[in-house]
Amino acid sequence: MEKEVKRTLLHGWHVERGANMAQFGEYDMPLWYPTGTKSEHLSVLTNAGIFDTSHMAVVMVSGSDSLDLLQHCFSNNMDACIGKQQNPLTSGKCVYGVFLKDNAEVIDDAIVFQIDEASYMVVVNAGMGGAISRHLLAHADRRSVDITDLTDRVGKLDVQGPMSAKLLTKVLKLFLTSCRTFHSKDILTKTRLLQKACCLLMVHRYCFPVPVTLVNSVLKFLSNRITSSGPGICLLKQVKNSG
Repeated sequence: MEKEVKRTLLHGWHVERGANMAQFGEYDMPLWYPTGTKSEHLSVLTNAGIFDTSHMAVVMVSGSDSLDLLQHCFSNNMDACIGKQQNPLTSGKCVYGVFLKDNAEVIDDAIVFQIDEASYMVVVNAGMGGAISRHLLAHADRRSVDITDLTDRVGKLDVQGPMSAKLLTKVLKLFLTSCRTFHSKDILTKTRLLQKACCLLMVHRYCFPVPVTLVNSVLKFLSNRITSSGPGICLLKQVKNSG
């Protein structure tokens, strides 16, 4: 029996703009738009482009022993993973790595964001939220930790290209050009545009995880504002290296 093909909450937005849709990672995703792949490619190289990456899964790990659990399960050393000085992961920063089985086979790669001292957000690939959640639960033992799979409950946009920072500064009324790579910024209370949306800006490839209850209006708002902010801005197809 074939699995039901899922849709992100921006699916209608893509269809309305003539996107050529196809299945990718259990989701119906845009492959290209009427402007063509060459235009999309050049836009990212010279200006900016947007990727709907809402199909990617998010797992929240919280509790007093959350760091200890991630240190046990994640490939990177959470106490020595930031910069040339190998500083520990701290709030507002993130790190890339993989989750491994006991036999060292890779389950999935991931980016782990530290929200605060006892709360972490793990972003994994499409369809992998359940697998990573189960893996963490299997190794939690008696640790004081809560693991929540937010698959299909969080929407995400990635904005890439040399003009990304300037573009988002204009759209979000935030000064982003000084943000460092692999850092995050909570913009819940820092912009009127997002109102009540709990939105986290992640600067490894400008990303916007947004709760599903608000994702439809917030992501459409951001998509419309960004794509109307100047020539050369386009919403792009989903590509494999985006998750």
